[in-house]
Amino acid sequence: MKVLVCRCLSLIVLLSPLAYAQSVTRCGGPNNALYINWPTFQFDVCHTGYNPYEKTVSASNVTSLRYWWTAQGSAVWTSLVVVNGTIYYRGIDGYLYADNAQTGQLIWKYYIHSNADFSNSPAVANGVVYIGGNDYNLYAIDAVTGVLRWTYKAPGTIATATVANGAVYFGTYEDGTNNGHVFALNATSGALRWQYDGLQSVASSPAVVNGLVYIGSNDGYLYALNAVTGTLLWRYHTLGSVASSPTVFNGVAYFGSDDSNVYALNATTGALKWTFPADRPVEATAAIANGVVYVSSGNYLSQAGTLYALDAATGLPQWQFATNYGSGSPLAVANGVVYATSFDGTSAAVVAFDAASGTLLWNAGPQQTSPRWPILVNGVLYYSDSYFGVRAFHLQN
Repeated sequence: MKVLVCRCLSLIVLLSPLAYAQSVTRCGGPNNALYINWPTFQFDVCHTGYNPYEKTVSASNVTSLRYWWTAQGSAVWTSLVVVNGTIYYRGIDGYLYADNAQTGQLIWKYYIHSNADFSNSPAVANGVVYIGGNDYNLYAIDAVTGVLRWTYKAPGTIATATVANGAVYFGTYEDGTNNGHVFALNATSGALRWQYDGLQSVASSPAVVNGLVYIGSNDGYLYALNAVTGTLLWRYHTLGSVASSPTVFNGVAYFGSDDSNVYALNATTGALKWTFPADRPVEATAAIANGVVYVSSGNYLSQAGTLYALDAATGLPQWQFATNYGSGSPLAVANGVVYATSFDGTSAAVVAFDAASGTLLWNAGPQQTSPRWPILVNGVLYYSDSYFGVRAFHLQN
């Protein structure tokens, strides 16, 4: 495959010294004990999708993964999080669920006026679950008891939130108007810190890194805002909507666009580093591990797509695999294995690839109907099923 010459699209740079006053974010967590969990969308506030502390399942034994249990509280269309032995997810029946991560048994559930969209997954931080409902409220719920702590009314549907530095960051989109906003709330009280307006619909979850908030919009821009003040620092324009959530790591912001390109920008200035032309629109969030960016093309409605492994520094393809299922679902990477979804023409499945070579190692088999959002934590593969709920696989004893 040829890599096309990068197109230089419009870049607006509005730099501010306030953006760099905060300490450097270390994605992956400060210690191993903290990350026995997968606490937020794509593992961490950088959205790397990479769990560096998973040591149980590897490329050498992933073929021994076997079906373990199904939590059948509700069909699930969004990503899962696992914290301190509990798995949290949003059902399309309107409830936020907290289940035992070893058994799938219900611990508690809380009605949040949810609906069947793909843009709102839970985030857990400091003993609180943050999740948006289709009543335009952001809910803060005690992670242990399921008791409501506070709500915040937003002017539209709330996309997946990110919690960092004592604040909750999220975007919204207003039904029927295409107006979008970005909010920062006090994570303890729910009080508004700042609001940024002027975007179009936002389905992207913000990455929060080194004092900046990165978020995509339907207007085709990736925005970088000051995390303390909400001031626009720069924005980069593509030729399509940016529904994917950005992945920011090692000074580079990676994201996809409906113009069928993967972009890599300097995370400080917004300057273009490289683009890669995919075969279809890129709505999935990229994962990054060991100098390689993993991203899939296509969306939930398409019946085709490709999984790409790209050199993080140059954008050159390392390998690719035609999944035949454009789920738009983010990928998970752990211990040398990439987890994705695929479609064999009859049914969909979760599949595992060798992260270095792209060799297909494992297929979860016929239990799946419509799987999405795989994550790997504590030796267990979990994924959402849009018909039957949450499913878990572990190594056969």
